[in-house]
Amino acid sequence: MFAILILAFALRVAGVGHGLPLLVVDDEPPFVFSALKMLELKTLVLHGENFKDILYYPPYLAYALLPFFAVLAGLLFFRFGSLELLKTYVAADPSLFFLTARIVTAALGVLSVYLIYRFARNIWKTEAPALWAAFFTATSLLAISLSSVARHWTAVLFLFSLVLFFLSHTAWTARKRYALSLFVAGTSFGVVGDFTISLLALIALWFFFCECDESRWKLLKKYWLPSAIVLGFFYKLPLWLYPIGMGFKAETILKAPYVVDVLIAPFAFGYSFFVSEPIFALAVFAGMWIALRNYKRFFCLSACFAYLYALLFLIFFRYEARFFLPLIPLFSALAGLAFSRIRMRVSIPAALLIIFLSARLALLAWGGDTRELARAWVDGHIPEKSRIATYGKGLRLPKTKEAFAEQAVLDASSLRSADRADESLSESTRSARRYHALNLYALQNDKLWSGITEYLARNDYQFLAVSEDGGDDSRVMELKKTGDAGALIQVFSGSYTDGVRYTDADFKGGFPALFRIRALGPDMILYMFK
Repeated sequence: MFAILILAFALRVAGVGHGLPLLVVDDEPPFVFSALKMLELKTLVLHGENFKDILYYPPYLAYALLPFFAVLAGLLFFRFGSLELLKTYVAADPSLFFLTARIVTAALGVLSVYLIYRFARNIWKTEAPALWAAFFTATSLLAISLSSVARHWTAVLFLFSLVLFFLSHTAWTARKRYALSLFVAGTSFGVVGDFTISLLALIALWFFFCECDESRWKLLKKYWLPSAIVLGFFYKLPLWLYPIGMGFKAETILKAPYVVDVLIAPFAFGYSFFVSEPIFALAVFAGMWIALRNYKRFFCLSACFAYLYALLFLIFFRYEARFFLPLIPLFSALAGLAFSRIRMRVSIPAALLIIFLSARLALLAWGGDTRELARAWVDGHIPEKSRIATYGKGLRLPKTKEAFAEQAVLDASSLRSADRADESLSESTRSARRYHALNLYALQNDKLWSGITEYLARNDYQFLAVSEDGGDDSRVMELKKTGDAGALIQVFSGSYTDGVRYTDADFKGGFPALFRIRALGPDMILYMFK
């Protein structure tokens, strides 16, 4: 088991630096910046006027990061010797704090692997299927990618794993098991409240399908009202702490699903999982068959929960690959059961292939994003203070003061807080290499865009870097036409066109795509004007 945990940590920690310092992932900034804001204001109270533009989720994950950030800030203070200089430096480049948050998330992912092992051992009563369950979780591409970034998804996986561990711990009394499980479900209101319904559904399904003690009905009759009151308190607590943090809202509630959508919901929901991790998926189906024949209660629990969970997202939200993650604990247990029943001459080669695939993903994450590679190439091949225009999310180069002034004139709202903080740093503290860089991606100046080619030529821009990452397609095409008037000097082929988006845990291109691509991220194109 220790070897599996080491493998899990290595696969996750390999990607924690992915994209930094250029790019952070959606849903990371709310938690990181909220914790930093609490440090800056020296308060644990999240006043709406200070946090409303930062945090749109419940506050518990921000609180969880706070002690780690306090230690890191203390160490950095000794380096800079001035609180104001430290604040300016962090505003200009908070990547150390994002890295810390990602390492914490990776550790939480490893802890989830261990909890799934304990859960599987509780239900199967033997070591082999439990070890295989831990192995499938440790090497899951979905779990690896989401454990490498500081989003809330790994915390959600941890909560589901913890609830299943508590429920399956038959050495404890039923009252203790359900009390602890409801406590975790209540806590989820302060993490991402949208998943509390799923956790409560899981507890209810376990109660009806897997609870063998006939006295459970007396337990339900005695404690349903106190449980409802306690859950009501847990629901209100994060709202008292931070009334604004509601998370995402329903998007499809007003759209009645078609009958066929309702029938195929679990299969549509799991499509990306099947094409990216076919061995895992086939093992799950085999485990479901074995459970149907020998463990009917657990089969009913798994099948009903998977169906209801998929249906909830069909009705209330939408399907995304990462939404599949809370199903991993149950599915890992089923896959572990299946692999414990097949011969080692089949299971061991399959396991080696799975490790090979997950290691390939970890190596790609370690190798960096195409935007990181493009920036490194610029630093190595383009002279300092050269005029370069960039278009792409996260494609940021350190600016000269003249470039900062030009960007402010064109569109002051396009200047990021990091740009402003960087501009205010002293020359000795700022990055060594600077460019007259114009960030076109952030510009909302329609007049400028109508004559962008002429503007770049009139102002003697020498280079153009374009990222094909889902921005305004018409602007990308216009800039590529502009670049074609010059010379193509470098291309960094990414993974988006092959259906691989690492930070979104989206592997619709299937596992073969991992061997076609050379780097993660969008295609990056660099031009030089004559």
